[in-house]
Amino acid sequence: NPPAGWHISKQNKDNYVLSRDTPFNEVGSVTGASNGANVQVISNTDRKLTFKVTSDKQTDVQVVFSRLAWPGYSIDNAKLNRPIKDMLVNATIKPNQFGKTITLSFDPPFYATGKILVGLTILIVLIVVVVDVIKYKRRT
Repeated sequence: NPPAGWHISKQNKDNYVLSRDTPFNEVGSVTGASNGANVQVISNTDRKLTFKVTSDKQTDVQVVFSRLAWPGYSIDNAKLNRPIKDMLVNATIKPNQFGKTITLSFDPPFYATGKILVGLTILIVLIVVVVDVIKYKRRT
């Protein structure tokens, strides 16, 4: 079954399309929370969503995000769950985390490694150029 606020709008034997019951303008934000919990979004960017959860009930809260479950998601002060229908990122917030700042982050796999490799490539090119300039000056 789709999560609350969603429905399967198209389906065949190989795949299905989840659609929101009500259009939602905050792409990547919180789409819902269980047990009547309130979620206050503090900030929302392409790679980070910061929020707080409050609830009168002292039970775990499941928060669902309008984000596809690509590899690279992590969360602090909460536990990432298996994606809903293998698609939507969601997390469980324990009562001892209510009122605390929670950050969902997305860092694509090998993103940091790629940045390091680009930096090393630039450094190697600069070294080669400096060595060539020194060699050229010694010849003249």
